Amino acid sequence: PPFGGMQGSGRQGRPSPLQSPMAGSASRGGSTSSPLLQTPGSRLPSPSSVAHLAEPYATVPKKDDVAELFPDDHQVKRHSCWSKLFLRHHDEDFADKAELAARAALLVLALGLPCIMPPGSVPQLDTATEDGFFSKQAILMFLLIVDFSLGQTFANAFSALFGTAVSLFSNALLLLVIPGGVVDSTPWYALIPVWMYAAIFLFLMMWINLGMTTRVFGLMSFSQHLMAFLDPMKRSPAAGLVVRDPAVCELLTIGVAALMAIVCNLFPYPMLATRKARQSADELNMALGRAWLNVGVDYCGARGAEFRHDLLMADMSRMRQALEALDGQLMNSWYEMGWLPSVRNFRDSVGRLRRALQEGSDRLFCTWTACLQEFPSPGGAHEQLLQPLWPSVQRVLAESIKLIDHATEVACRGRMGENEDAAMRDASERCRAAVQALTTKFREAKQGVGKHAVIEELLDEHNFLTHVCAYGRIAAELAEDLLAHRAGSRPLPPSGYPQAMFDRGVLAEVGHLSFVIRGSIAMSVAFIWGVAGHSKTGRHYDPGAAICVALMLRKCISSSSMLNAQRMRGVAIGTVVGQAVYATVGWCTLWGYAISSMALLGWVGVSFFQHHDASRIGSGLRGGSTTGGAP
Repeated sequence: PPFGGMQGSGRQGRPSPLQSPMAGSASRGGSTSSPLLQTPGSRLPSPSSVAHLAEPYATVPKKDDVAELFPDDHQVKRHSCWSKLFLRHHDEDFADKAELAARAALLVLALGLPCIMPPGSVPQLDTATEDGFFSKQAILMFLLIVDFSLGQTFANAFSALFGTAVSLFSNALLLLVIPGGVVDSTPWYALIPVWMYAAIFLFLMMWINLGMTTRVFGLMSFSQHLMAFLDPMKRSPAAGLVVRDPAVCELLTIGVAALMAIVCNLFPYPMLATRKARQSADELNMALGRAWLNVGVDYCGARGAEFRHDLLMADMSRMRQALEALDGQLMNSWYEMGWLPSVRNFRDSVGRLRRALQEGSDRLFCTWTACLQEFPSPGGAHEQLLQPLWPSVQRVLAESIKLIDHATEVACRGRMGENEDAAMRDASERCRAAVQALTTKFREAKQGVGKHAVIEELLDEHNFLTHVCAYGRIAAELAEDLLAHRAGSRPLPPSGYPQAMFDRGVLAEVGHLSFVIRGSIAMSVAFIWGVAGHSKTGRHYDPGAAICVALMLRKCISSSSMLNAQRMRGVAIGTVVGQAVYATVGWCTLWGYAISSMALLGWVGVSFFQHHDASRIGSGLRGGSTTGGAP
């Protein structure tokens, strides 16, 4: 079958899950004893007694172990020169962030050329700027819209356009109250409905379940138009503009930024959320299977193996990160034509796989917490009970790992092959048979040591074996759901979709209401400060304070202060460095233009990398992985 061992497996070059990474040394003249099955101080059965279990099972190795320990016997993933430029062969996560930063920096340089080059260098750009089709704000909008995947960028672009359109529509309604805006002769009582309208708009933008990108762009646009509406000294559009309507200019600017952000995710190859979801699901599957096998070997007799504990903790950390990433990637994949049947089948299959792997990781964590924090003393009922059960435990784990591995391949493809259903059904039956055999052996072993009920002395052993059997049941149920979906008898539950704007479960949540109150107060203070001004430092009717507050809005209280402090440091450092570079090399000469362009390219690239890599370098603005609600 496609998943039944080294020869027929769809994943070539992957050793058995019951082998240690060093087990391959036997084929090169080393010892045939596997460290995973027989470590110093271990009383596990010999490898020969369980060889019939080890042969047919697939593997769950670490990808870097395959490349490092089996350079001759295993195929190492090939990377292009473009991928190696960002060190993808060493660190996938670093390469993703570095590549996105490089793409964004190149497009920022393209957008910034009209600001760097002297007028007349590129007549088409000068004409577009003079006619109102392009402005410097497109660079800021581009940096706010571009993200790690095409789906997330589509979501951000739609959210930006939607938030801006809502703001412009609200401003049009405001002009119905006082056509033309406030002037010197406008009475004070006429401003009361204006402020009431602004308060209602602010509350609704904060309260309705909108994505944070929609809120930010909507509040930024509304702040600018509200201050322009209240300013008696209104400025008309500059002479010569083809597009004289500020609303149309604003939509064109965001449209240009959104188009460039989509181009950033498409070239030189598309950065798709579906591809990232496949990678996360595969990594989660491998880490979970490897961790379960290490737990089983450790608890059934292989004590004192510190390297195994380190691998287990590393795998649990990988599982947590992969689960968090997979949620956002599945949500973002909806924006990559999620209404198509193929994409919908992929999302539903991977969503069902994700729930199974989540339950398996929860069971693993319970086993680790309850059974492996304090080791039982050598000898006694523990060894008398579990050592004879090790072959049965091993069989359950291996069958489950093999079955989930096959289910992962099917789910990541979004469909099942013509000849795969019989093989998967047979593997599911073998998995359930292994669980049943372990249950029978466990009852016989308890009777053999004179224990007939659940007692405190063997409570941890009961817990461990219960979770092992549950892991086998999870694998079998996952395969049965995929088979039922293939047959059309029971469709898979739909994967997650963006939440509705008026989801009552979100609107009445205490945390959401706290965010509404905090954000409304902060924006109200910023509005009042912008209208009142302060001497020459803060001009009257300046939307800058409200725009800064809108950019710093976050629902999480614990991290918002730290992120806002990082952003303030970024603003201060960027302002100082920008002024210093401009004063040093910003000359109207060829070398001045060249050095200014290189400085812009390098600074944006490094800053954008820090912006998305806050876990390593705590600096800059870091966006979420999902829109957090409706667009």
